[in-house]
Amino acid sequence: MTFTLVGPAFEGTLVRLEPLGPHHAADLAAAAEEGRLRDSAIYSVTAAEWPACRERLERRVRSAAPVLTPRR
Repeated sequence: MTFTLVGPAFEGTLVRLEPLGPHHAADLAAAAEEGRLRDSAIYSVTAAEWPACRERLERRVRSAAPVLTPRR
């Protein structure tokens, strides 16, 4: 599922982000060598947009959820 189908707007990408934030150049270089750096996509939903986004998300989850039947 593409996240934007439920309504959030793509705001941008944070490039080469260390999960806990870079502390100094040596830490950043070590993080890069260890594969800890990553890119993060940033999305937003305003308070006014949230009710419609929530409804679309809930509808998609309900349609994808398997129907469970109780065991006898």
